[in-house]
Amino acid sequence: MRMSPLAFIQCVAYGWYTGELERVRRYGATQMSRGKAVALLINGIIACGLNIVSFTANKKAGALTMTVSANCKQVMTIALAVVLFDLHINFTNGIGILLTLIGGGWYGYVEYTEKKKKTVKASDRG
Repeated sequence: MRMSPLAFIQCVAYGWYTGELERVRRYGATQMSRGKAVALLINGIIACGLNIVSFTANKKAGALTMTVSANCKQVMTIALAVVLFDLHINFTNGIGILLTLIGGGWYGYVEYTEKKKKTVKASDRG
């Protein structure tokens, strides 16, 4: 809530300085169609929804959990790309992927056991 207006001002200033605002104005005047405008609107709505979901998940799960999940997601994206596009990964890449997955699993296990301990202690008190 506090950072968004400042970030907006910064983005507009950088856009003006680099000439991007002028290119956007020119594109809007010459190439923008109703279909492209609707696609941009839908894209903006989806991006807003994604941010809301991401902020809610971050609030409930925590920043560290979100970071570990994002790393595991990137590894899964690489694995899917290997399968879909017949990519080849070398030994070093494979070790990195394996370590990321092991680290994510280990983190999940440790977090689960810590939460379990807290629930047991809370139930013992009550």
